Amino acid sequence: MDSAKRTQLKNLTCNETKELLATVDIDNLRFLKEDGSIIEDTITFSEVAALSKVALDALFEAWTQLRNNVTQKETTLIKRWSGKSASQKKAVPLKAWPGMPLVHHSFQELRARKKSGIATIHALQFPHINVEALS
Repeated sequence: MDSAKRTQLKNLTCNETKELLATVDIDNLRFLKEDGSIIEDTITFSEVAALSKVALDALFEAWTQLRNNVTQKETTLIKRWSGKSASQKKAVPLKAWPGMPLVHHSFQELRARKKSGIATIHALQFPHINVEALS
């Protein structure tokens, strides 16, 4: 897609975008390579939707089970957690996830470091999960 076409698409209003999307046959979408050729091994929107529904159902089933367990044991959890020292509270998340980021890092901060590795990937994927927030 040339830059003029990209600019034209970027400048569409909300209603114009809705009208354009209404004309798209989502089950026959194909993804293009840089050279404009079609990527043959893509899946349809319906397949993505079906896979997403299975994953979403499993996620909410696990969340519901976790919520029920925490609700049942809330008093015990609060009592045990309040009895721990600050260093013990920091050790709990690190035991569950060794190498967990100690503090929240913004996306811009991580990009500025220009470091790679699993720790940076985890910090980008899960910016809200860190020892500081969990202890």
